Amino acid sequence: MTPRKALGLIAFVAVLLYVAFLCGLYFSQTTMIYPGTRNQVDPSAPGSQGVEVLRIPTSAADLKLSFFCQTTARRPRRNRW
Repeated sequence: MTPRKALGLIAFVAVLLYVAFLCGLYFSQTTMIYPGTRNQVDPSAPGSQGVEVLRIPTSAADLKLSFFCQTTARRPRRNRW
């Protein structure tokens, strides 16, 4: 094999590997950009004491708002100086 053919073969293999790498990036870009699409999440929110959930239906979507109330009184901090 002549050096010219060997260099051409090396260049062809390099281009082929680069194209395979780009194809891999193309087909995996969704999982790289949005990695949470495969996760399953419980559709209902966990309940908690002192939480009020308000649902507002609109023509575009249903809005869910959560109001968190303070359940225990906090004492003011004293300066220890």
